[in-house]
Amino acid sequence: MKTNLFRIVSNKLDISAIQLYFYGVKCIVICFSPISFVPSVSNTLPLTELFASSKGATYQCDTTNRIIIQFGEARVSLRISDFLTFKKRVDSVDIHTMIFNTDDAYDVEIIDAPRTGHLFVLSLCDLIALRDLLAGTRFVLDLNTLLNERIYSSVVY
Repeated sequence: MKTNLFRIVSNKLDISAIQLYFYGVKCIVICFSPISFVPSVSNTLPLTELFASSKGATYQCDTTNRIIIQFGEARVSLRISDFLTFKKRVDSVDIHTMIFNTDDAYDVEIIDAPRTGHLFVLSLCDLIALRDLLAGTRFVLDLNTLLNERIYSSVVY
């Protein structure tokens, strides 16, 4: 089982240590991630909520052309192409193997967000919740694209 041993946040660097069991061996993973500017919900940047669930929410920032994923305590800002890459990474995890394998190595999955240096350490429940959040966000983006195509293509002069 994972345990967040410590977390140090300075103005330039976020350092976390996580205890994991990998093939029955106790490992400590130390993550160094640079802190980059991520617009928060209370900022003056105009954020539009795309999708929300009980575990998190996603927002669209038209000023920076980014998707902001807030999942638990983590908040990550991604470009659309990076969002799609991240969604593919999350969707590629074999949940069936995680459910039915009793090894400690299958208790968590570590997925990095592209171009952010942020690592998501996800249990099975967290992985399913993140999948739902990303799938709902992708649906809203596809629906918005479809509606814009239909509305603006049907106008004939």
